[in-house]
Amino acid sequence: MKLFATYIDYCDATTEMCGEEEDNMQTPSRECEEPKVGMKFTTIGEVEELYYKYAGHKGFSVRKGSTRHSKKGLRKKTYVCSKEGISRAIVPKMQNPLEKSGRLRQIRNPRTNCKALMSLKIEGDEWMISVFKDIHNHEMSTPSLKRFLKINREITNTIRKEFDT
Repeated sequence: MKLFATYIDYCDATTEMCGEEEDNMQTPSRECEEPKVGMKFTTIGEVEELYYKYAGHKGFSVRKGSTRHSKKGLRKKTYVCSKEGISRAIVPKMQNPLEKSGRLRQIRNPRTNCKALMSLKIEGDEWMISVFKDIHNHEMSTPSLKRFLKINREITNTIRKEFDT
């Protein structure tokens, strides 16, 4: 329970670091900067960190999309909104409503075919944002629920050490 309370305090502190309040009127700090086409980074990890922080601040989760490889290695990588695409969930057909195996069940379908994405390509020895679309077709998480997004559910080493002591 102590770990959870510490984690909640950490999430609140992270939200304050990004300059966010319940009314969402403040501008984000440099740490939660919006990605822009043409921005260059030395490693793909730096780009991921920027986009993940931005997504957590805005209220959506990210997942890795497609990748393109060549003989030289990874050349292109795409990150998409977690609600991109259409669910592959299959609802079983209802044959006999009295049979347990034939009943319909409710399947969680979070996909809304959202088109938000960020695409990276390598130019020389740097990664560059080549495409950035921030148009979502779904509601973003409210400030009070952002801490529960998968992207924000990280327990840092600092919190882990505090819990261990």
